Formats: sequence, structure tokens, C-alpha cells
Amino acid sequence: MYRRILVPVSHGAASEQGVLEGLRIARAANASLCFIHVTDELDDGDGHAGFSGTIDEFLALPGLATRRGAALVEDARRQAEAAGLGCDAVLRLGGAGTTCELILREARIWRAEVIVMGATAVRGAGLRPGSVGARILHASPVPVLAVSPPAGRGAARPMAPSSCA
Repeated sequence: MYRRILVPVSHGAASEQGVLEGLRIARAANASLCFIHVTDELDDGDGHAGFSGTIDEFLALPGLATRRGAALVEDARRQAEAAGLGCDAVLRLGGAGTTCELILREARIWRAEVIVMGATAVRGAGLRPGSVGARILHASPVPVLAVSPPAGRGAARPMAPSSCA
């Protein structure tokens, strides 16, 4: 069974489901967890990079996405702590690579044995091509468990098999 589980966290129901599944597996295997969030200061919190607003609003941005990301990993860390599980919480700032690259780099550094992540799927098509989840599935040096949220939460649908070709 896996002893070191890396769980990328972001906004939304799919990520929440990934955290819950990571906690469930860690509890069953008495494993350690590492939660990671990669942030971009121009991320609006819904995963859409870019900015549209006044100069005053722009000047207020520095640190906002970082604080949101820190809150995400801190919430996951608290859930692990409440479950009696050991964990690390990591926040990386985008710019030193793509989100996928930074997550996979952390998997290598932390010596993860599996990546458990929330992912949304398009009905009949698997993961959205080009998405962070699809890139991680394709490039990961360790097994990846992609978990979709329960039906009715977010835009997720039951996941279909996806080809990496």
C-alpha cells in the first residue's frame, strides 16, 4: 500500500473530493500526506488567469491568490490533523514552471508514491485535453488516482477512460 501520498489542491468540488480520497487512503494505509497548491498572482480564484479591472484593483492584487492558496492547503492540513494523520502543506508560486511541472517536481522531491487528485471529466471524453489533470496523468513518474466529485456537484461527470496518446 502507498505510504506517501501527494494531493494537489485547488478550488472546487473536484479538489475537495481529491482531498477526501487522499485522507481516506492515508487513514487506511497509515500513510503520510503532502498537500500542494500552485498559485498564480493573476488567478481569479476560479482557475482563470488574467486580470480585468481598475488600476486600483490591480494594485491590490499582490498576495491575494497566495493567501487563497495558503488557505486551501491549510484547510487540507487541518483535515489531516483532525484525522490524526501526518502531513506537509506546500505552496508554490507559478512562474518557475507550469502547474503540472511544479506538482510533478514536488512529487519527486517529496518522494511521493502516488498522486491523488480531484479532476473533472467531460462526459464520454475523459479528462479535458490539456488540463493540469490530463498532463499529470500523462507525465507522472508515479501512479495517479484521479477522483471526480459526486454527481450533482460542480460540472463533473462520471469519468471515462482517457488516452494519453
